[in-house]
Amino acid sequence: MKRRSFIRNTGLATAGFFVAPYILPSGRLFAASGVRKANHVVFCLYAGGVRDLETIQKADGNLMPNILNGSEAITSDIASAMTSLPLSPIAMPLQNYGTLFKQFKYAQGPTGHYNGHTTAITGVYTTTSLDLRDHPDFPTIFEYYRKHNSPAQSAMNAWWVSNSLGPYPSLNYSKYPGYGSAYGANFIAPTSLISTDGYDALGNMRTFNSQEQAVVNKIRGFLDNNFLSHQNVGDPGLINPDADRATLQTFITDLFNRSMSGQFNDPWLTGGGVMNNDMYNIVFAEEIIKQFKPELLVVNMQDVDICHSQFTAYCNNLRKADFSVAHLWNTIQN
Repeated sequence: MKRRSFIRNTGLATAGFFVAPYILPSGRLFAASGVRKANHVVFCLYAGGVRDLETIQKADGNLMPNILNGSEAITSDIASAMTSLPLSPIAMPLQNYGTLFKQFKYAQGPTGHYNGHTTAITGVYTTTSLDLRDHPDFPTIFEYYRKHNSPAQSAMNAWWVSNSLGPYPSLNYSKYPGYGSAYGANFIAPTSLISTDGYDALGNMRTFNSQEQAVVNKIRGFLDNNFLSHQNVGDPGLINPDADRATLQTFITDLFNRSMSGQFNDPWLTGGGVMNNDMYNIVFAEEIIKQFKPELLVVNMQDVDICHSQFTAYCNNLRKADFSVAHLWNTIQN
């Protein structure tokens, strides 16, 4: 349905729905209805480099048959370079389970990937230049959930799963007054952490002699001070209670051990060399869901951002990200 038709057809009867998410005079985020819309929300971001032409418009055929209606169609000039994927894990495209909004436009501010992530996770356009080492100016979806939920929920119930590091860990909470780290989410970048390098650094730590330990302490002190200099004054950062920290440590250690034993080499039985970072990011998002059943989880996919240099790889990764979301949906249903 076109946006204009959708707005016209819904009419004024739905005005209350669009007003409800605003902060009410009582300080509550939503009007107290006593009934939730859903107990679990998974927010998936195709976060960067996806064109309307190959997705919603499907001008050159449907490259996302697990999400959008229409048989998969790949033009003959790139067909030989497409990776063979397993059959769809779902009975019909996800479009049939919900509402597809078309013809929307990013209206304000720069269109960089971090800006897009910030806008998606805060719901507020970022119209000023960004400090990529700083937290957003406005509250994130994690903070809204944790602060305005009753009873209050811990960070174990809110997760931000990114397939890259850089500035993205900063999106787990904002610097907005009254919100911040006390209401943030647990962040993990699985493809960086659950790897050979991650295992060597954290899962198989060596014992230093006294001379080496002195050097390590200097490096750690430098890094800690650099990290703390970007925290808000008086803000200790996200802190999990001791019991939750122990649970998280056990969970991460188990992922390390399973990864080192080869259990994640081809977890979806796709065949050697098929899995990319987006697919692995969804794999570990599924592990979090199985272990913790969080009420809110945000996960992104960024390998699709390659069209500017390799159109064929872009099409291939778009198909893989589409398959990944279907696999995630099927995991949730089961």
